[in-house]
Amino acid sequence: MFLTPGDLANFRSDVGQALPDIGTILAEARTPDGAGGWTSTYPAVTGGTVPVRLDPPGLGNKQVVFAQREGYVIEYICTMPYNAPVAANYRMNVNGKTLDM
Repeated sequence: MFLTPGDLANFRSDVGQALPDIGTILAEARTPDGAGGWTSTYPAVTGGTVPVRLDPPGLGNKQVVFAQREGYVIEYICTMPYNAPVAANYRMNVNGKTLDM
């Protein structure tokens, strides 16, 4: 048996209730700097304010080296509605945290 449109609407409503925060999806916009490079800004995308949930993946943080210094990359699992306007290299701002996707 297939799911009916009513079943899907019920499932989506249930998931929506499990997304406690609001996030803003951001896309890079580049402005030429006149010296062959650019300046990046990250404005919100159209329809990019969505309910989200951030969860740690449970495997801990990754230790990495940046510019010969140790640091950590903190990863999250970001759950959002199925129709959120996301793409590779976008960012998400949730509760003051900016996350790369």
